[in-house]
Amino acid sequence: MTIEERQALLSIHVDRVKERACAWGVDDCTRWAADWVEAVRGIDLMLPTYRGEAEGRALIAKAGGLEKLWSDALACAGMYRVHKPSYGDVGLIETRLGLIGAIAAHDGLCAVRTVSGVTFLRPRDFRALWAI
Repeated sequence: MTIEERQALLSIHVDRVKERACAWGVDDCTRWAADWVEAVRGIDLMLPTYRGEAEGRALIAKAGGLEKLWSDALACAGMYRVHKPSYGDVGLIETRLGLIGAIAAHDGLCAVRTVSGVTFLRPRDFRALWAI
């Protein structure tokens, strides 16, 4: 897939939720990133089902944290960690709200699923990053 194709696909991926409230277990930062991986790579990350924030947080705790949950799911899909983001890579970034999922975009920006839509921000660094 070319970079132009990824850009067009990310635009569609963002447009689907950009004006919609986030629903845990449906399109939260983890599910939204997992849907991105499936759209680009055709890989279902086989994440456990959860409904609502309480179940999602319990799943994260049971897994040993969000990074561990993502690491396990992405490793099972054959994806590997990288140190520098390329367009479309998925990762976790630290925010004042805690660790959240993100999709690397252009010029150091990344797309982040928010409570009310999507925003683009420039993280200082990725806590963990996987090549798409």
